[in-house]
Amino acid sequence: MASGVSKEVRGRRAEHAIYGSIIVLAVIVAEDSALITTRVAIATVLGAALVTSLAHVYADYIGELIRAGRHPSREERQTDLKNAAFGFTVSIFRVAFFVLAALGAITLDAAFDFAEWVGVAVIGGYSFGANLLAGLPLGRSLLIGLGFTVLGAGLVALKIVL
Repeated sequence: MASGVSKEVRGRRAEHAIYGSIIVLAVIVAEDSALITTRVAIATVLGAALVTSLAHVYADYIGELIRAGRHPSREERQTDLKNAAFGFTVSIFRVAFFVLAALGAITLDAAFDFAEWVGVAVIGGYSFGANLLAGLPLGRSLLIGLGFTVLGAGLVALKIVL
């Protein structure tokens, strides 16, 4: 492949990024900005991203053990760690908004709003990109990406409704 990264690796990294993004989005939505400090928000997002990444590493290890009937090789473990690190990085990007709030550059409410909508965009964007890479037409890829964006927005809307 031109990018030097196989479809298998890109797919695994996307899995980690999406799973971590959904968990972090759920945590952000569940927190109430009126009852939380920026420090708690930062710690919670970092914690959720870290725990999700560690869970992925463990799940990959157990899955490989079962599938292959052997312990993963050093190379396989390194690949799993790289994939988890990629997912962690995508997930923690939203911490930047809470850091800005801690510095007084934006309000905590704005940090929550930005973090939530970036999470929704990650979910929809990965869906669009994956469908496009799978060879689906642009229109259909956009429609599917929009559908998953709406599902992510529905999670955010639960906060508004409740």
